[in-house]
Amino acid sequence: MTNWRSERWLPLPIHASDMVALESLDASSLGVISIRGLEYATSLRTLDLSFNTVKDLAPLAGARQANGMTGLLRLEQLTLDSNPISDISALAGLRRLTNLSIAGAAALGRGCWGVLSV
Repeated sequence: MTNWRSERWLPLPIHASDMVALESLDASSLGVISIRGLEYATSLRTLDLSFNTVKDLAPLAGARQANGMTGLLRLEQLTLDSNPISDISALAGLRRLTNLSIAGAAALGRGCWGVLSV
């Protein structure tokens, strides 16, 4: 992940194999513009990306896992407050998602909510 200045947060390269054990991530207010690579955090249960400039949620639908399934299938809690999001279709396959906060995403239209089923 990079911030708005395209600065890397860690001096070391982060590999997909490093991401597998990650269960919780609070990246709120860190200037995140891209979540590319987050699709490899397949054990992630809690993710807070509030108060950033994330537009594309496609990485949450993500990479093919060893069992043939895709995405962050264990994700239960997702906070996306105050991001310029206009499409939430990437969330459609997140079957364990029980808490979603997306306040302040004014660009979302009424029709987008059909993506999520209760």
